Amino acid sequence: MELKDFLPIIAIFVSITGLLYQYFGVILKIREDMGKDKESISKDIGEIKSKISSLETKTELFWRCIEGKVVDMLKTYPTNIDKDVLLDKFKENSLTIEEAERLRTALNCEIQNTQDKQFAYILAIARLEQLIYDLRNKIDKAKYKILEDVSKGLKK
Repeated sequence: MELKDFLPIIAIFVSITGLLYQYFGVILKIREDMGKDKESISKDIGEIKSKISSLETKTELFWRCIEGKVVDMLKTYPTNIDKDVLLDKFKENSLTIEEAERLRTALNCEIQNTQDKQFAYILAIARLEQLIYDLRNKIDKAKYKILEDVSKGLKK
Protein backbone atom coordinates (compact mmCIF):
# COMPACT_ATOMS: atom_id res chain seq x y z
CA MET A 1 0.00 0.00 0.00
CA GLU A 2 1.12 3.42 -0.82
CA LEU A 3 1.04 6.64 1.15
CA LYS A 4 -1.84 8.03 -0.90
CA ASP A 5 -3.99 5.12 0.28
CA PHE A 6 -3.42 6.12 3.92
CA LEU A 7 -3.98 9.85 3.44
CA PRO A 8 -7.81 9.69 3.58
CA ILE A 9 -7.65 7.53 6.72
CA ILE A 10 -5.15 9.93 8.35
CA ALA A 11 -7.30 12.93 7.34
CA ILE A 12 -10.40 11.32 8.86
CA PHE A 13 -8.46 10.44 12.03
CA VAL A 14 -7.12 14.01 12.34
CA SER A 15 -10.61 15.45 11.72
CA ILE A 16 -12.22 13.19 14.33
CA THR A 17 -9.42 13.94 16.83
CA GLY A 18 -9.84 17.70 16.25
CA LEU A 19 -13.60 17.44 16.62
CA LEU A 20 -13.30 15.45 19.87
CA TYR A 21 -10.68 17.88 21.20
CA GLN A 22 -12.91 20.85 20.36
CA TYR A 23 -16.01 19.22 21.91
CA PHE A 24 -14.36 17.99 25.09
CA GLY A 25 -12.28 21.15 25.36
CA VAL A 26 -15.47 23.21 25.51
CA ILE A 27 -16.97 20.86 28.10
CA LEU A 28 -13.84 21.04 30.24
CA LYS A 29 -13.85 24.84 29.96
CA ILE A 30 -17.51 24.96 31.05
CA ARG A 31 -16.76 22.68 34.00
CA GLU A 32 -13.80 24.84 34.99
CA ASP A 33 -15.98 27.97 34.83
CA MET A 34 -18.66 26.24 36.90
CA GLY A 35 -16.07 25.40 39.54
CA LYS A 36 -15.04 29.05 39.69
CA ASP A 37 -18.71 30.08 39.95
CA LYS A 38 -19.27 27.64 42.81
CA GLU A 39 -16.35 29.16 44.71
CA SER A 40 -17.66 32.66 44.07
CA ILE A 41 -21.19 31.70 45.13
CA SER A 42 -19.87 30.03 48.30
CA LYS A 43 -17.93 33.17 49.14
CA ASP A 44 -20.99 35.36 48.49
CA ILE A 45 -23.20 33.13 50.64
CA GLY A 46 -20.67 33.37 53.46
CA GLU A 47 -20.72 37.18 53.23
CA ILE A 48 -24.53 37.24 53.17
CA LYS A 49 -24.72 34.99 56.24
CA SER A 50 -22.29 37.27 58.05
CA LYS A 51 -24.29 40.38 57.16
CA ILE A 52 -27.57 38.75 58.23
CA SER A 53 -26.04 37.69 61.53
CA SER A 54 -24.76 41.22 62.10
CA LEU A 55 -28.18 42.66 61.24
CA GLU A 56 -29.94 40.25 63.61
CA THR A 57 -27.55 41.24 66.41
CA LYS A 58 -28.09 44.94 65.80
CA THR A 59 -31.87 44.51 65.64
CA GLU A 60 -31.88 42.54 68.88
CA LEU A 61 -29.78 45.22 70.58
CA PHE A 62 -32.17 47.91 69.34
CA TRP A 63 -35.19 46.10 70.74
CA ARG A 64 -33.49 45.42 74.07
CA CYS A 65 -32.73 49.12 74.44
CA ILE A 66 -36.23 50.40 73.75
CA GLU A 67 -38.51 47.50 74.65
CA GLY A 68 -38.61 48.18 78.40
CA LYS A 69 -39.24 51.90 77.91
CA VAL A 70 -42.03 51.30 75.41
CA VAL A 71 -43.71 48.78 77.72
CA ASP A 72 -43.53 51.20 80.63
CA MET A 73 -45.13 53.92 78.48
CA LEU A 74 -48.05 51.67 77.54
CA LYS A 75 -48.97 50.47 81.03
CA THR A 76 -52.30 51.80 82.28
CA TYR A 77 -52.52 50.29 85.74
CA PRO A 78 -55.13 49.99 87.26
CA THR A 79 -57.30 50.60 84.18
CA ASN A 80 -56.43 47.43 82.28
CA ILE A 81 -54.74 44.89 84.53
CA ASP A 82 -54.85 42.06 81.97
CA LYS A 83 -52.97 44.16 79.42
CA ASP A 84 -50.46 45.26 82.08
CA VAL A 85 -49.78 41.64 83.06
CA LEU A 86 -49.23 40.77 79.41
CA LEU A 87 -46.95 43.79 79.01
CA ASP A 88 -44.92 42.60 82.01
CA LYS A 89 -44.58 39.15 80.43
CA PHE A 90 -43.68 40.84 77.16
CA LYS A 91 -40.92 42.79 78.91
CA GLU A 92 -39.63 39.55 80.48
CA ASN A 93 -39.77 37.71 77.10
CA SER A 94 -42.06 35.05 78.55
CA LEU A 95 -45.15 35.47 76.37
CA THR A 96 -46.74 32.45 74.76
CA ILE A 97 -48.00 32.82 71.20
CA GLU A 98 -51.61 33.09 72.41
CA GLU A 99 -50.69 35.80 74.93
CA ALA A 100 -48.70 37.69 72.30
CA GLU A 101 -51.69 37.62 69.95
CA ARG A 102 -54.01 38.81 72.75
CA LEU A 103 -51.67 41.67 73.59
CA ARG A 104 -51.35 42.60 69.91
CA THR A 105 -55.14 42.73 69.62
CA ALA A 106 -55.45 44.88 72.75
CA LEU A 107 -52.79 47.31 71.54
CA ASN A 108 -54.35 47.51 68.07
CA CYS A 109 -57.67 48.44 69.66
CA GLU A 110 -56.09 51.03 71.94
CA ILE A 111 -54.04 52.68 69.22
CA GLN A 112 -57.23 53.48 67.33
CA ASN A 113 -58.86 55.03 70.40
CA THR A 114 -56.04 57.28 71.56
CA GLN A 115 -53.84 60.02 70.18
CA ASP A 116 -51.24 59.68 72.93
CA LYS A 117 -48.14 57.54 72.61
CA GLN A 118 -48.80 56.51 69.00
CA PHE A 119 -45.12 55.81 68.39
CA ALA A 120 -44.90 53.59 71.47
CA TYR A 121 -47.91 51.60 70.26
CA ILE A 122 -46.40 51.24 66.78
CA LEU A 123 -43.08 50.01 68.18
CA ALA A 124 -44.74 47.56 70.58
CA ILE A 125 -47.02 46.17 67.86
CA ALA A 126 -44.06 45.80 65.48
CA ARG A 127 -42.08 43.94 68.14
CA LEU A 128 -45.09 41.72 68.88
CA GLU A 129 -45.42 40.89 65.19
CA GLN A 130 -41.77 39.83 65.15
CA LEU A 131 -42.21 37.83 68.35
CA ILE A 132 -45.31 36.05 67.01
CA TYR A 133 -43.46 35.23 63.79
CA ASP A 134 -40.50 33.84 65.76
CA LEU A 135 -42.76 31.79 68.03
CA ARG A 136 -44.64 30.32 65.05
CA ASN A 137 -41.32 29.49 63.44
CA LYS A 138 -40.19 27.64 66.58
CA ILE A 139 -43.47 25.73 66.68
CA ASP A 140 -43.19 24.80 63.00
CA LYS A 141 -39.59 23.63 63.44
CA ALA A 142 -40.57 21.58 66.50
CA LYS A 143 -43.45 19.97 64.56
CA TYR A 144 -41.13 19.20 61.66
CA LYS A 145 -38.56 17.69 64.02
CA ILE A 146 -41.21 15.50 65.65
CA LEU A 147 -42.49 14.34 62.25
CA GLU A 148 -38.92 13.64 61.16
CA ASP A 149 -38.26 11.61 64.33
CA VAL A 150 -41.50 9.66 63.89
CA SER A 151 -40.64 9.01 60.25
CA LYS A 152 -37.20 7.69 61.23
CA GLY A 153 -38.80 5.51 63.90
CA LEU A 154 -41.22 4.02 61.37
CA LYS A 155 -38.40 3.23 58.94
CA LYS A 156 -36.55 1.18 61.56
